[in-house]
Amino acid sequence: MSKKLNEEQIAVLKTHGISGNTEEGVRKAVIEKLAANDVTEVDEDPIADLIEMLSAFEVLEGVGKEASESDEELEELADEVEEMPKKEKASTKLKGETVTKTAPVKKVKEPAAAKAKETKFDADSEEYQALIAKFKKAIPEKDYQYDFISAGFTIRKKGANSTNRSIFTFFNARLIDGKFVGIGAFAGYRLYSDGVERFKAKIKDDEELLEKFVVEGNTMPRLKFVDANVCLDLLIEGGCLEEMTTKMVKLEDKLTKNREKLEEQVEKASKTSKKK
Repeated sequence: MSKKLNEEQIAVLKTHGISGNTEEGVRKAVIEKLAANDVTEVDEDPIADLIEMLSAFEVLEGVGKEASESDEELEELADEVEEMPKKEKASTKLKGETVTKTAPVKKVKEPAAAKAKETKFDADSEEYQALIAKFKKAIPEKDYQYDFISAGFTIRKKGANSTNRSIFTFFNARLIDGKFVGIGAFAGYRLYSDGVERFKAKIKDDEELLEKFVVEGNTMPRLKFVDANVCLDLLIEGGCLEEMTTKMVKLEDKLTKNREKLEEQVEKASKTSKKK
């Protein structure tokens, strides 16, 4: 039987024109939508990770549009500067007025900004393996599980009573000027009713990170176009990992107690049944 999607996942899919409430019902459409955005080889990825990747593209498209509009504004401004000397030359000379000729205003050509060097993502590259090793050293596999997805990875907190829960995902990664830049999703904060506010408090004094800050489905805080090392610093030095893990451990303890109570009830019911 196909597993049902949660309300948050269904809401994300609706924004991309995909309807359905089960994993099997939407998987093909999600993979096709990702392929249209040049994300491939994800057929075996969990549906939750696919939906997380899909939800990022509306952010990417918005930024691309803003960049295009900025370029157009700069071109218009350059045209206006170029026309200024012509307008000054064409102005009417007053009768009897002595006019001192001045050299026309020359358009100063700004030096072209150095283009960022972007390298195609390669999961087997030395740089990427070094990044993963750095994460695993700080967030050891003893307590956390690493799942590798297309152009990224997910870290899950290991649990005895439930499916290992996603705590952080870094995806849509690309190597730019020697740094892995992508989208960092701090999934563990979804377990808090005030998770978004908690995360935002961690970055409130960093204007650059606040500009990269976005929220998915009103519950999951993210950072767009962020260096993976910045995410690691937030997880460790910023205390995000500890905060998310604490919430997951409490949930795990609650599930353990509920399971023990259930087992006791089953055992009592079994004994009562035998006496009859």
